[in-house]
Amino acid sequence: MWVRGLRQLRNAGIWLVLSDNKLKSEDEPTKLYTHNYDVDRINAEHLSKLPGVPKSFTAKTSGNKKLVETLKKSVLAGENLAFKIGAKVMFVKNDKEKRYVNGSLGTIIGFNEEGNPSVKLLDGKTIFAEKENWSIIDDGGKTLASYNQIPLRLAWAITVHKCQGMTLDAAEIDLSKTFEMGQGYVALSRLKKLENLELKGLNEMALRVDALAHKADLRFQELSADADNQFRLDELELIAKVFLRDNGGLIDKKDITKHKNKLKEKESAKQSTYEVTLMHLKQKVSLKDIGVARDLTTGTIAGHLIKIIKDNPNEDLSFYKPKNTILKKVKAVYDDQPKSAPISLNAIYGKLSGAVSYDDIKLAVAFIQD
Repeated sequence: MWVRGLRQLRNAGIWLVLSDNKLKSEDEPTKLYTHNYDVDRINAEHLSKLPGVPKSFTAKTSGNKKLVETLKKSVLAGENLAFKIGAKVMFVKNDKEKRYVNGSLGTIIGFNEEGNPSVKLLDGKTIFAEKENWSIIDDGGKTLASYNQIPLRLAWAITVHKCQGMTLDAAEIDLSKTFEMGQGYVALSRLKKLENLELKGLNEMALRVDALAHKADLRFQELSADADNQFRLDELELIAKVFLRDNGGLIDKKDITKHKNKLKEKESAKQSTYEVTLMHLKQKVSLKDIGVARDLTTGTIAGHLIKIIKDNPNEDLSFYKPKNTILKKVKAVYDDQPKSAPISLNAIYGKLSGAVSYDDIKLAVAFIQD
């Protein structure tokens, strides 16, 4: 079975990456190892190199002690977590609002007032990671045990066992210490694209196929073929629609669009762009770095300050206050503008003959507005 597995891997093209080639990616890929000690060592080394004091999160549990222990072993978010700004992390649960999935990678760029990590995903979106609940429920709907924790884990490295069910954009995989059949398949099948795989090594066990699993796979293929022959495509579509309707799903395209729009509105109300910027400002991150983290221009972030300071007069954001010479120049022109009309940054810039940049004008206006 080992030879068959190796041949299948080679035929799929994966054999090509069994070399010293490095992934061509700006982001360091997640490393998959078969043993916990390798993973813990790599994550600890990377975290220790980041500046600052780590912020800790302890899981809250309740219910039957034995079942709680079962949850602790199965949940990918550890009982005690520690993160720093700059830490590479991975979400370990699917989000009900579809903002991230189990396996979504990102970087911690800050913490909000509640202490929740702010994570910038690889697609550029910024999300506050709020605590999630894992539970064991009996047939009557009663919760027997619960586990509440931030749905994140450090993701410079992760074990093959813990990555089951995840989808990874890129990975560096070492299967040289594989000790169970199926580990190789689990690791390799996590990736979306073959070109984002760097395979560091493998042993005989890594690609060995379990005889019973192979036999079961053949049987599943037979059953699948029987199912294909049992119904026509239009009959299957009707059955699927009835199933969705009976289980509370949406069928009509207009209803689906309305539902999506409601989710977007809910997310927008939950976390406005100004709230995200304010979270960064409180940590005295430079406007340029905030812009990079949020994929916005420095000027846009400076513009945010005008509204943020007006809406949050008690927040101390004096760290961003421009020099007094700039304040005086801008204030002299600002005071001459009619207060009944919106502030014209163009007019201020023009009257100052370009002596003050637009960004500095925005910062000055933020601190001299009534």
